Amino acid sequence: MDEHSETIFAARLGLRGGLAFGQGHALMAGIGVPYDFGQKTLFNPISVTAYYQYTGDAERTRVFAGIFPRVKMRGDYSNAFFSDAIRFADSNLEGIMYQTSRSWGNFEAGADWNGMYSDDRRESFRLFSAGELNLFKGFSLGYNGTMFHYAGSTTIKGVVDNHLVMPYVKFKIGRNLGFALRAGYLVGYQWDRVQQDSPTYPMGFEGDISLWWKRWSFGTTIYVGDNLMPLYDRLDVTGVPYGESLYCGEQFYRASNGFYTRINIGYRVFKNKWLEAAAQSVFHLDGKHFGWQQIVTIAILLQ
Repeated sequence: MDEHSETIFAARLGLRGGLAFGQGHALMAGIGVPYDFGQKTLFNPISVTAYYQYTGDAERTRVFAGIFPRVKMRGDYSNAFFSDAIRFADSNLEGIMYQTSRSWGNFEAGADWNGMYSDDRRESFRLFSAGELNLFKGFSLGYNGTMFHYAGSTTIKGVVDNHLVMPYVKFKIGRNLGFALRAGYLVGYQWDRVQQDSPTYPMGFEGDISLWWKRWSFGTTIYVGDNLMPLYDRLDVTGVPYGESLYCGEQFYRASNGFYTRINIGYRVFKNKWLEAAAQSVFHLDGKHFGWQQIVTIAILLQ
């Protein structure tokens, strides 16, 4: 696995407003203006949000349709599904999402259209879902799941399947002082239908431990199992590696020796209605490689 060092130093200004009507219905629209510090041009391409939103049952039920912010997702997804970089850089979902939260637990499901069939772009979309069922105080059963359909274009033939699911059991207790344990099993289904005779089924165990006290937090994730991204370095029919076009999870899950540990230490500097600031130090180890992330986030919320 080849890793490189880089610093993502960026800011994003998001402006969004809408029109509310009826009982819980709204039409929302806005723009996102990203900027990477150190670049020569003034701005990166501007992203647009335009979506319908329904909120009912005192926000226990929500529906989104259109181009809406990724931060609207509520599921407790493993980084095997979505990496920190993807959550920041790919800030919008394009499709539909349904969510509900009840006394018995929570559930969400949606579809994200990633690529339109054209001469130079492959058709692709991702179905995603997450949910938890409360068993008794502190204990719950849950799951994460995605189905990614990576098809061809007018000039590239073939379809690649990349599906992943993780059922888990979780125990969580405490508010200002508390901890959470989660144990799950990841199972994948991956198939390059043109170049492979049959699919592969990478799988492995993942365990999470989280502790928090007031503004401090500590978390560690341990993964033991197969390379979850066996097609990452494979060349497609045009000779281009699939890479991040096919996978959006943390790249350490493709460690060849079947072991990965993530350690996270965080501190919330400040948080109120208008401003939120936090810092994290994240360590990645797989027995052969060592990675260190330093993450500082500052969010200014203009209502």
